[in-house]
Amino acid sequence: MFKSVTDFLIYAFLGPSTFAREQSADNKPPSPARGNKAYERGEDVEAQLYRKILNPQGKTQYGNMGYWTDGVETLDAAGEALARLLGQAGELKPGVRALDVGCGYGDEVIFWAKEFKPDHILAIDINPISVEAGQEWARALGLSERLEFRAGSAVALDLEPASVNQVLSLESPHTFLTRDAFLREAFRVLVPGGGLAMTDLLPLPGRVVHHFAFPPENAYSRDVLAQKLADAGFVQIEVKSIRQHVIKPYHRYLAKLPANRGLLGRIRMFQRQRVAAKLDYVLVTARKPN
Repeated sequence: MFKSVTDFLIYAFLGPSTFAREQSADNKPPSPARGNKAYERGEDVEAQLYRKILNPQGKTQYGNMGYWTDGVETLDAAGEALARLLGQAGELKPGVRALDVGCGYGDEVIFWAKEFKPDHILAIDINPISVEAGQEWARALGLSERLEFRAGSAVALDLEPASVNQVLSLESPHTFLTRDAFLREAFRVLVPGGGLAMTDLLPLPGRVVHHFAFPPENAYSRDVLAQKLADAGFVQIEVKSIRQHVIKPYHRYLAKLPANRGLLGRIRMFQRQRVAAKLDYVLVTARKPN
């Protein structure tokens, strides 16, 4: 939800992944944001603006920059591709109990349940409206026994130690206060041998990003992130930049949108590109020792 006109303008200029943190076939159920009660009541401002500004022809609410490869042309398809990439990195499969932190409206959670069929996914988000949407969607699809949505904090997880096999987070940790605290909590709730997988935005090495979506404590490069993972206790750490498949193609997509045409549109794109030129985008995997 936006607390001020300034928040709305920043969202319109920079997109959902920097503000807060997309199954496009016609025979698939709609994304939860369009059908949930809060959306219908007009209370879910973030979901409505996402559709009007960033994904006007879309059917999903992934809210991420997407993973763009040959043949991927829509934000829906790119969002699903990024969710697939993270699900694979997170080793989701039958028998796994997983935790998704910063789940948004649950698009990736629903996708993972269908694609990888883990035994259970607990999905957590700080926004109770998106949690309500995810719960309603899972119930409508008959997945509520395998999917659970809760409102909660990424840095104070309401879980017992060693209670999940995998922790995932899709383009959210840079917004957590702080990312370091989230890493410690992820380590705590993982079983020995369990894995962490996440995608996230970082400053490029040697670049400085001053932006409200990056708390100063989180504005460090991938090399520093690798060390912080080690400090939290993780091993088998890999922090891989995938920015060439995310940031540049995402901005090419944005430039084609109606909202970014004309003088004001060109100004918006200039502002976005100034920030994007300093950003890295990483896929992270790590493991808790046995």
